[in-house]
Amino acid sequence: MAHAPTAGSRMSQADFWALVDSGELAEAPVELIDGRLYAMSPQSDEHKLTIKQLMLLLGPALAELEVQMSLKLPVESAPEPDLALTRPRPRGVGVDEPRLVIEVVWTQWREAMRKLPVYAAASVGECWIVDIPKRLVHVHDRPEGREYGRTRTFAGADVLEPPGTEIRFTAAEVFARLDE
Repeated sequence: MAHAPTAGSRMSQADFWALVDSGELAEAPVELIDGRLYAMSPQSDEHKLTIKQLMLLLGPALAELEVQMSLKLPVESAPEPDLALTRPRPRGVGVDEPRLVIEVVWTQWREAMRKLPVYAAASVGECWIVDIPKRLVHVHDRPEGREYGRTRTFAGADVLEPPGTEIRFTAAEVFARLDE
């Protein structure tokens, strides 16, 4: 390819990973969702602080924690969630098997919602949408096809438990750095 494709371009997951490996997407913050490239929004300070706080809270699962890394999924998508808990796999072998993905949202609701069907189709057990302005964590679980069968909303003292871990923290703790 003579130049990196632009947002909105259609391509296969194999072509996307070939472009990543070639370095052609190094200057283009994009992710592949349902066979289409989408530009990624720049991060606000609130977004960065919330991700840092979640990293601290998820620290006991550090060996499985991925931060803003593209996932190799068994669907025509390569999303880049803010955080994911996924089983380690050998380089270049198989697909990622995340049990939790977390999307932190300040203003990018459309971007986060576009990914929900992809995560469900890839059988990601839980997807959290962290709503910074409202200080809420929306937990989507029970994937069925391209939808999640259940959505719960956590706030304040409600306790969140990342699946497959013994970690527990409150929704308020997720936003602690913002409220200092």
